Amino acid sequence: MSETTDGKLVTKVRVSVRVRPPLPREIGQDGKFHSCVGIGPTTDKGQTIFVNASDQAVLLNQSNAGGGKVSRYTFDRVFPVNTSQEDVYTSTMEPLVAAILNGYNATILAYGQTGSGKTHTILGGKKDKEGLTMRAIGNILKGGDN
Repeated sequence: MSETTDGKLVTKVRVSVRVRPPLPREIGQDGKFHSCVGIGPTTDKGQTIFVNASDQAVLLNQSNAGGGKVSRYTFDRVFPVNTSQEDVYTSTMEPLVAAILNGYNATILAYGQTGSGKTHTILGGKKDKEGLTMRAIGNILKGGDN
């Protein structure tokens, strides 16, 4: 968010993507996980992910990535598999909580197909610390203090 000369906050819709950790059933017998999603470079337009339609691993150094069609998408922020809940919260919701406490409106929308990690991100998991919702509520109850 940025502030204008008259002191009002100006922002745009920001879209972030979190690549979820693999589920146990998605890890091969060799103990490896081959993702059909690859994270590309950060550019002045945002961060890019590549998705292979054939469910084969995305190899960013090869043009044919296992024979499947590779699609490219650019977002404001891409969080890789190993990103902590705290890092996601700090980058996405913490600035919005501060704005809410200053009287602004904000919305977070978790969108994706079944099994894509929405609940894991918003509510947290067994091994993970609390999700984004509890972090936001805690921050609001503390008055925005970190």
